[in-house]
Amino acid sequence: MRPDLVSQHPYIDHFRDKGYQYLSVQRDMLLHAKEFGLTMEDVIVYARLFDFAKLSAKNNRADDNGNVYIFCTIEATSNYFSWSINKTRACYERLKDCGLLIAQKQQSKKNKMRTANKLFLKHWAPASVIYSVEQLKNGGFFPVTLENIGCGFSGNYYVLPLYLLEDERYAGLSLRAKLLYAIALDEMHLSLDYGKIDNNGRLWCTLDRNLLMPLLGCTNPSLVSTFKELENIGLMERVRNGIDPNKRIYLRDYMPSSTQTEPPNANNAGTYFVCIIYPFLQLALCDRRSGRIVWKTQVNNIRVLLWKLWCKICC
Repeated sequence: MRPDLVSQHPYIDHFRDKGYQYLSVQRDMLLHAKEFGLTMEDVIVYARLFDFAKLSAKNNRADDNGNVYIFCTIEATSNYFSWSINKTRACYERLKDCGLLIAQKQQSKKNKMRTANKLFLKHWAPASVIYSVEQLKNGGFFPVTLENIGCGFSGNYYVLPLYLLEDERYAGLSLRAKLLYAIALDEMHLSLDYGKIDNNGRLWCTLDRNLLMPLLGCTNPSLVSTFKELENIGLMERVRNGIDPNKRIYLRDYMPSSTQTEPPNANNAGTYFVCIIYPFLQLALCDRRSGRIVWKTQVNNIRVLLWKLWCKICC
């Protein structure tokens, strides 16, 4: 366990709804990746390419038919994930064989030199009664266009923070460990909704091994070593939960306290009063749709704040 990380990264006890960037990793795609000949790494690469497609759509970068295209070379992806060229090229080829990625060769008009290929993405969808796996791989996926770019994530997805992928302190963590942290982070947010707080006022969650192995595409020994990676670096703590075989999981924030908004001080009752009153004022100024989002987020924060204040008064 790294002492510097433990001292600078507090336990997660609130929901952060802004101030960070992330990749949206589709849960169904992780579960059914093996059916399409894809790996967990391929799903992460697809999520990053889809993130680039969103930026291209904002800049109206599309062909005559409205299909959004991006420029992302194999070398750039290899440097981003610190992979070898051969491993990254294999990821691209599997996405092409699956029908989710189409590369169109480009040629410079001035010096007739080869330039970066245009990459066209397609929306992933699970197999169904209408479309089988083979039909989807043979052209059944819908292309990503300017009109349907916002319809790519109809199901659940995990939030993989870019901070974990880009910060040098996490360079030693495997991609599977970072994805496991993202899954645990999603469960922590659910624990916040259900009020899973221990006697010390800390949020906790549990993860089922039988559900994690197909999501991460690994066996039980690999899953155990992935848990140990997060425990050794200090981002995760696991405690026995009675007779439940799934241990309690406590997460530390992946961002240090100096780069995030500090939670209110437990010794200042006035701060708690402002934090409780202000969300209602903020909700009154929101429109109906965004007001629902703010309401859910602020209620979760109020619940944790009231619990801490009660523990402070009683103790």
